[in-house]
Amino acid sequence: MLRARLRERAAAWARRRQGEDVPPLVLRARRLYILPTRAGLGFSLLLFVMLVAGLNYTNSLALLLTFTLSGFMLVGMYECQRTLQGLELMQVRALDSHVGAMGIIELRFANAHHAARRALHLRCSGAPATRFDLAALATDTVKLGYSATRRGRLSIDRLELSTTAPAGLFRAWTWLHLPLTAIVYPRP
Repeated sequence: MLRARLRERAAAWARRRQGEDVPPLVLRARRLYILPTRAGLGFSLLLFVMLVAGLNYTNSLALLLTFTLSGFMLVGMYECQRTLQGLELMQVRALDSHVGAMGIIELRFANAHHAARRALHLRCSGAPATRFDLAALATDTVKLGYSATRRGRLSIDRLELSTTAPAGLFRAWTWLHLPLTAIVYPRP
């Protein structure tokens, strides 16, 4: 209950902060959010214990390993955010569907960087996430499902684009507030 309320408040804050998104849209650092995953928190705790043990026993090799792994973690945090930064959403459209069926949203992404973007997850509320990769200097169309529970005009509020690449220690995400509407027809 509390988690859902906090999630709703965060979504409302992000919508006020970002406003309505209109394609073509390039993801900038200002609209990306990043937090450690459970594995990242556990890794941080392990590094802290290794630091205390290395300082307590004046063990130079333990300190070297601790600082090397800390550098690995910081580079992983940078790379996690860089996976989303600069990604371009060129086109988006929601296809009409029938009640009870999964509708389809088509999103066309472009990657202008010389590095591939791996382990991207796209999610619409109430539907399973779609995982995709985007090759270097390529464009690709991603199909995402949405649940059509009642007939009429359906407004799709927001989409969530996230990644945990490269090491799974951090999760970077952004919300896409696109003006998407679809017609949901009666069950045939």
